[in-house]
Amino acid sequence: MRWIGPEQGARLLAYGVALGFALPLLAWLDAPVHRPQDEGMLLVYPELIARGLLPHRDFFAIYPPGNFLLLSALYEAVGASIATERLTGFGYRGALVV
Repeated sequence: MRWIGPEQGARLLAYGVALGFALPLLAWLDAPVHRPQDEGMLLVYPELIARGLLPHRDFFAIYPPGNFLLLSALYEAVGASIATERLTGFGYRGALVV
């Protein structure tokens, strides 16, 4: 049996703590809609982009198009849903933490 050193143990403990904080946040996927206009835009605008329309030219958008383009690609791959949109937001927050 191989023993882990103090550095690996500290790293595993840090990963465990981060996972312990992140797992309860996944319950957020089924939370009720708090800002219906924002979540509605994040569901509709990527579908408009998939049809060939461009933000700021063909429809009014108050946000930059990068998020809509990423969501449009994800919706094409896995389907448009609130869970896909929220998991994408969860991924953004995770990337910021890292």
